[in-house]
Amino acid sequence: MNSYLRHSLLTSSSVQKNYAHRLPAACDLSLVSGPCIWEKEINNALLGCDTGYFSSYPLPSQDKELIEQLADWEGVPSDGIWLTPGADAAIEFVLGRVLDPGDTCGILIPNFPRFTIVAQSLPGVKISYFNDISEMPTDLTIAVICTPNNPSTKEIPESQIRSHIMKNPKVLFVIDGVFDWTASYNLSTLCYDYPNLIVLKSFSKIGLAGLRLGYIITNRDNCRDMQTALSPFFVPPMVQKIGKAIVEHLERIEEFKQLLDDRFHKVQQRLGDRVERYSSVPFYLLKTECTSSEAVEQLFQKGISVVDGIFFQGLAKNTVRVSIGTPDQNEQLFRMLAELGI
Repeated sequence: MNSYLRHSLLTSSSVQKNYAHRLPAACDLSLVSGPCIWEKEINNALLGCDTGYFSSYPLPSQDKELIEQLADWEGVPSDGIWLTPGADAAIEFVLGRVLDPGDTCGILIPNFPRFTIVAQSLPGVKISYFNDISEMPTDLTIAVICTPNNPSTKEIPESQIRSHIMKNPKVLFVIDGVFDWTASYNLSTLCYDYPNLIVLKSFSKIGLAGLRLGYIITNRDNCRDMQTALSPFFVPPMVQKIGKAIVEHLERIEEFKQLLDDRFHKVQQRLGDRVERYSSVPFYLLKTECTSSEAVEQLFQKGISVVDGIFFQGLAKNTVRVSIGTPDQNEQLFRMLAELGI
């Protein structure tokens, strides 16, 4: 049967196929979110929902109070914040509105595969990968940087980011800051100083992946341009209401961060120098005794899913990415690694 997809979407990329058709497992350590510590805030927000949250189009479509709250938390003007249905959608919106046929999207690797998938899907767009920010090509339209990095967990020093943004004023820097909640410095405030910068954020990485709430931070003009030709109604009012309840208690991020660090400490005690984690992100890298693909397959047969490192271009061989799970999930992983000898 013929496909009606445009040619740029008819890719045989194993990255794209893996991302789109991830198989479920009883013990899922592949998807990264972190523990949900927000039960009280969510329940209180839901109790205040009436039928109006479902029966009417929201006007204004973006909750001004939520945006003001986020602006206060991030330390940026509110007219540079735009709510999105998670960071995945923000990636599609930004790349899709900036890149023309013939443009080059530069991606610092390793990086979150979604950027490659979206760039590959845009007709005539070229991709240029670079391994170090100091090696960034100068002929880019967009430069994608992830810090703290997914999957390496490493942070790029703020001074390096500032230096390269200043040296390349014609390049739009898109920083994947979804793990910025636990970073050592605030990426968002860089948008004060540089007009060629967009930072992507998401509630997913603080234990709220199912909420599907994210936002971009940039300057007012970029914020307006990114909304061109889009429907205004894509973040449900109920989602924004829960977002407000969470933002009112974001001081609990330190509690979230400490919980992750405590759980990882126990992982490190069991697995030693086989694991790497350089920042307080909800995942770590695990070195395998066999190929990463063999490890992923064997673990999956035992009901445990992790992410094969081959899907992150530039990541070291024989490495898998593992979400920091519950104590029970982590124990299951320890047992299976020992049993399988991987």
